[in-house]
Amino acid sequence: MKQSRISRSRKRTLDQPDEFVTFSSKVIKFVVEHKVAFTCAAGIIIAAGIIIAGMCFFSNQAESKAFAMLDNAVMKYRTGLQHKGAAEALKDVNGDFQLILDKYARRRGGKLSRVVFANICFDAGEFDRSISLYEKALEDFENRPEIRNLALNGLGYAHEAKNEYETAVGYFEMIASGSSPVMKADAFFNMGRLYELTGDTDKSRAAYEKIITGYPESMYIELVREKTAS
Repeated sequence: MKQSRISRSRKRTLDQPDEFVTFSSKVIKFVVEHKVAFTCAAGIIIAAGIIIAGMCFFSNQAESKAFAMLDNAVMKYRTGLQHKGAAEALKDVNGDFQLILDKYARRRGGKLSRVVFANICFDAGEFDRSISLYEKALEDFENRPEIRNLALNGLGYAHEAKNEYETAVGYFEMIASGSSPVMKADAFFNMGRLYELTGDTDKSRAAYEKIITGYPESMYIELVREKTAS
């Protein structure tokens, strides 16, 4: 998902039994504070937050190794991105991410690497590949709706990039109708503009009005008020 293309879950204290919930809330907080509309590369931007939070909360050696490898891969990608562009930078780190996924696919660090790598593939224009990775991430985070919504968001943007608007809007609808509040305002906004693109003005207006009534502090609020003013 961009943030350069990619609300808050409730924080829990560190003495709670499920440390991943606390970790997830920090990741989502980072995403919300750094997002930029209409892009999917949030994974690259949030990678530092993922790595730092992950290595703090997971003392398990394999988990730490997975996050350390993710750290190295992301730093390598960012260097390549700066000097070569997204497509060549992807080639530089393709093997690095594949190694993480091969060795640590069942580890949390490996699963989160898949989300980051999906964003990298999207940036490079490899939409089918990013879709495959995001779909696997849905399985990985079936019981983590806050992270699952990041994958759904990425799937929406990837299908939109392929001009598959009906499929794209379906993924944003899944976020909007889900139990997690994470990225719901974004989902309604994306639904509104996609319905607008397909000529369904009634559904577009309804989606925008959801933001006005339910998310008055949304970054989209002024724009949707303009769109629904007439």
